[in-house]
Amino acid sequence: ASVTWRSIKEGTSDNWDYAAMVNVPIIADKLAFRVVGSYVDRDGFVDQIDTITGAMTENINTEKTTSWRAMLGYHDGGMFNADLIYKYQEIKLGGSNSVMPATAAWAGVGDKYTQFSAGETNSSSETKEIILDMSWDFDSMMLSSLTSYSDVSDVSRITIPGTESSPNLGDYDGWSQEFRLASVGGEKFDWIIGGYYREADRVADIETILVFDTTQKAFSLFGQLYWYMNDAFTATLGLRYEKLKADQSAVIFGAFEEFANDSWSHVSPKFTLDWKVRDDLMFYGTIAEGYRAGGLNVDFGPLLGIPPEFLNPIQPYQDAYDPDSVWNYELGMKSGWLDGRLTWNLAVFYIDWTDYQSEGDLFLGGNGIGYTINSGNATSYG
Repeated sequence: ASVTWRSIKEGTSDNWDYAAMVNVPIIADKLAFRVVGSYVDRDGFVDQIDTITGAMTENINTEKTTSWRAMLGYHDGGMFNADLIYKYQEIKLGGSNSVMPATAAWAGVGDKYTQFSAGETNSSSETKEIILDMSWDFDSMMLSSLTSYSDVSDVSRITIPGTESSPNLGDYDGWSQEFRLASVGGEKFDWIIGGYYREADRVADIETILVFDTTQKAFSLFGQLYWYMNDAFTATLGLRYEKLKADQSAVIFGAFEEFANDSWSHVSPKFTLDWKVRDDLMFYGTIAEGYRAGGLNVDFGPLLGIPPEFLNPIQPYQDAYDPDSVWNYELGMKSGWLDGRLTWNLAVFYIDWTDYQSEGDLFLGGNGIGYTINSGNATSYG
């Protein structure tokens, strides 16, 4: 168990972290139960000046977080091993961490840790997750299964004095299953093959005016082959196929609806060559592609009945945005010197990013509504 106390400059001295863990053997050397818990209680350091009432509230960015995890583990050193894990977390937040030092200096009120906003802001989220991790050791092969289910709900609210505010609500639930089969201790080759499936549903309720419901189904197959060419050289070849299907509905005032759906699929390769000069010196080169599926946006204009001339997007609006991908080219060295007392690693890389996804914004009077767009291409090297 542990207790941590801290004092924050510009804040308070009332900040505490508590944590504890207990591990209980049930069957000696085979079955055990563990519980881990923590609680965080922190006062803020940001002051708010209400742009409507002019009132100042100190230390609004508070946090209270409760977390715990329970695990039942079976490990007997034999063929079968398993862990069953349950996770829970609740987060309660006050105002945001954003500050406006230039505005505070110009207005002559507050300090550099001051923000100017209307009303009282608070938010909370609750996360629950169950994981079952199992493996079977068949000497020359290892079979693994990973099953998970998660549920996340969140609430955020801005309360303006003299008004009754409706909260923004979000709810996410999803489950996934992955299987992997891997060889163990091959002389010339080793390999991994696997499959993955996920279903997820996300509902967002914006002040009971707009309700979004998005469902995604993802499926992938992957494999990787290791070829031990000789004692010095190892070649690695990997492939991953992925398909994602998305369905989305948007409802305004419970009456007007818009539906959209799309799907994307892709194959991503990877190739690596390792040159092991000696036990503590290796050079490598790798070429690999990373991939991110596309998604759906909602056309707010027709839903809200807003004439096109009142919409002023910074970037052109897209009903759906395309996948983006990166090609990574890398050369490197990993080395140890002075009998392991010194490690020296070096890498040079070049990344080519195509159709990268970024945030666009529709301005509706003083309110901005965000959406995702494909902005173009980019490169990164170092």
